[in-house]
Amino acid sequence: MAPARKRATTGDHLQNQSFAAVFVVTSSAAIAAWSIAGWWIGLSRWLRTFGVIVPVVPAALVAAGHLRLGVHGFFVVVIVDAVWAVGAAIELRRSALDPAGL
Repeated sequence: MAPARKRATTGDHLQNQSFAAVFVVTSSAAIAAWSIAGWWIGLSRWLRTFGVIVPVVPAALVAAGHLRLGVHGFFVVVIVDAVWAVGAAIELRRSALDPAGL
């Protein structure tokens, strides 16, 4: 590989890793904020607890440099976010079907 092309692809990789790290931290903060707001909209206790505690772990690991955001590391983050999102969707759908349950 030519030196100029190698430098260009290295720059692309670093930019990709930087954006992935920003996504992990901001999505974890968003889930935590939604979980805290869940106290007022009636989310279940397990979902609020999961949303405040669990997403903070990947964000802390990324910030500390212990979670590499390759395919496997980012997969862990996506699974954690997806579990919370599906749980929130189920809870919100359940409350929409039973408005008196709020």
